[in-house]
Amino acid sequence: MKYFIGQVVTYFIFLFALFLFSLSLILIETKKISELDYDGGLKLKLNRLVKYKEYDKIILIGGSNVAMGFNSIHLSEKFQHYTVINFGHRFQFGIEYYLREVKPYIKENDIVIIIPEYQLLLNNYFDNNQLNTVYFENLHNQSLSNYEILKMLRYTKDYFVSRFLLRNRTEKEIKDHNKLSGFNKFGDLTCHWDMIAPRPIPIYVEPSKFDISKHTLFELKNFISYCKKNKIKLMVIPPAFAESSFNKNLKLIKWNQDLFSDLGVPFQVNPEKFKFNDSLFFDSPYHLLKEGATQKTKIIENCLINSNIQIIK
Repeated sequence: MKYFIGQVVTYFIFLFALFLFSLSLILIETKKISELDYDGGLKLKLNRLVKYKEYDKIILIGGSNVAMGFNSIHLSEKFQHYTVINFGHRFQFGIEYYLREVKPYIKENDIVIIIPEYQLLLNNYFDNNQLNTVYFENLHNQSLSNYEILKMLRYTKDYFVSRFLLRNRTEKEIKDHNKLSGFNKFGDLTCHWDMIAPRPIPIYVEPSKFDISKHTLFELKNFISYCKKNKIKLMVIPPAFAESSFNKNLKLIKWNQDLFSDLGVPFQVNPEKFKFNDSLFFDSPYHLLKEGATQKTKIIENCLINSNIQIIK
């Protein structure tokens, strides 16, 4: 009996080893996800942080509302003394990722603008499944926290499945906007500006409760304190939000407004100013087309001017 059990165990160990070997062969022959799709844009943004560490910078933080809803060219022409870095990407990462990556590269006289989706601070609103690509493909300059790794580990299988499905594709075959070549040098994703927008755009339903994790709140307070101590200008500006979703999320919007106010960094403008018509959006209530992105950028320019940020040419 013991011999039989030993044989069975040996057999399953062999099968598992064979599976791991086969998987490694597949991955060796498979491009990384970030070599083809949207998440590859993080490499550009991370490299830009390193390259311009000693320069005066305007850094934008947020999820895809920043990546797919900002005109950095317009802003850089207005504030030519500053290097603009669009460090927005996915709100599924959670705000901790952005704060931790930006912190080592900011200095006195830099300007950090947080433009948070109203769901960004919520505890796992869309979950953090996208962090697995960040981890496995080294899309970070700083070490991930244990908190983030624990949240990410359960999606390990999803990462390998996604990578396997991409194994025979080239970037030219990625027809939608979620591709690496869609980013400009500032970190804006702009290729969707010339695409036909799907209609209608989704409407985000307000969650039943608003929870922020203790870890997120701690990291946010720590970052605010760091900026004050090092004379870094920190601004929080509400996101442009499609009218159809805005009207469904009034309590959530007020919760965000109160939270940032209590932290000592209130919204620079009333959220109503960023309640944009649905026609200005692409495929989500946060992803703007060119006209909307330019409108949003101009409002933020005015916030900078009203905060006595000099236009130095």
